[in-house]
Amino acid sequence: MGNSGAALSNGVSSQITMRGPVLDTGPGHSFTVSAWGYLTSASGFATIVSQGADSSSFFLQYSGDDRRWAFSRPGVRALAGGPPALNTWTHLVGVCDAAARRLHLYVNGTQQGTATDTRPVTKPGSFMIGRASLGGRPVDFFSGSIKNVQVFDQALSAERVAVLAQGGVQ
Repeated sequence: MGNSGAALSNGVSSQITMRGPVLDTGPGHSFTVSAWGYLTSASGFATIVSQGADSSSFFLQYSGDDRRWAFSRPGVRALAGGPPALNTWTHLVGVCDAAARRLHLYVNGTQQGTATDTRPVTKPGSFMIGRASLGGRPVDFFSGSIKNVQVFDQALSAERVAVLAQGGVQ
């Protein structure tokens, strides 16, 4: 596989943390997060990207509870249709559509899950690649590789998500 420019995550302590937030995740604000992930272990939670200090305001991750990819906010998860393929590059996109109060999860360009986002919250804090935050502690370290993280301050359409997925991994 080689890392081909990807961030390699050891599942224990590897992370990239920005000094502050890069997205407004509060009520009335739509956003989209996109990344390629190469998951090597499906145990527990493994977060590709998140944002927040005390506790993350969103998570694009593998959910160990559900054994599926998930785009989550506190108390709600949009889940993939089935378990992830390990040791395979997978394109994930989480869309928060504030106007519709919906979360959407796309896997390899196909929408696989939706959920109603009834209590959007702003949790100021850093944007993190490779982990999440809970109770002020780093948690859910990703095991594998992460590449091509992108953020958008709007809810992308299914057509735009499909174009992102066609970009492939170099």
